[in-house]
This record gives sequence, structure tokens and C-alpha cells, in this order.
Amino acid sequence: MISQNLASFNLNASDLESVLAGVSDGVLKKDYKVDVQTYAPKIQQLQTARAGVAAASEKKVGQAFLDKAAAEKGATRTASGLIITTLEAGHRAVAEGDRQGEGPLSRHPHRRHRVR
Repeated sequence: MISQNLASFNLNASDLESVLAGVSDGVLKKDYKVDVQTYAPKIQQLQTARAGVAAASEKKVGQAFLDKAAAEKGATRTASGLIITTLEAGHRAVAEGDRQGEGPLSRHPHRRHRVR
């Protein structure tokens, strides 16, 4: 549980040692090596900064995925950024009057899509 709470900090080995020492001191009721009141806001700033770096990295990965999907054969990107790929073209019967100028049970394309 604690490891999940610390994941957003992206700690290196040295950072982790310091955190573990602080946790150990707290659990064993030892005197803290730093003033908790002074460092609490700094910890929040560190977490925010590192989460921002991680988010930027994830955004790049996501954009690369979308660019690859948009480059696939038959893919179309809408104005909103949605990427649609026709997986299978098909036909279905259309009742009279559904499409202007066509007779009863005329046929028109019905497609199955992948949306990203």
C-alpha cells in the first residue's frame, strides 16, 4: 500500500533510502532528522513536479500510439481528433423511404469501425 502511494514520486535508489529512513524513524518513534513542518510542503511540490514529468512522458507515448493508428490504411481522423478505421464493409437492407430516391429494400453500405 505504501509503495503505491510513493509511486508518483518516481524515486531513485538514494531518494528511496531517505524515505525509508524517515518511515522507520516514524514507526519506531525516533526523533526525525528533518523538521516535518518545513519539509511537508516541499514533499508536495516534489510530488507535483515529478507527476508532471511522468504525465508528459505518458502523453508522448499516447500521441505516438494515435499517430500510428492514424497512419493505418483506411484510418480517418475527425476534427475532434477521433480516429476511425473501417474494419469490415457490409450491406444491409433499407426500408422504402429511408433513403431518398431509392426503391424499397435498396442496399447501402453498413460498416463496422474501430474507434480510437
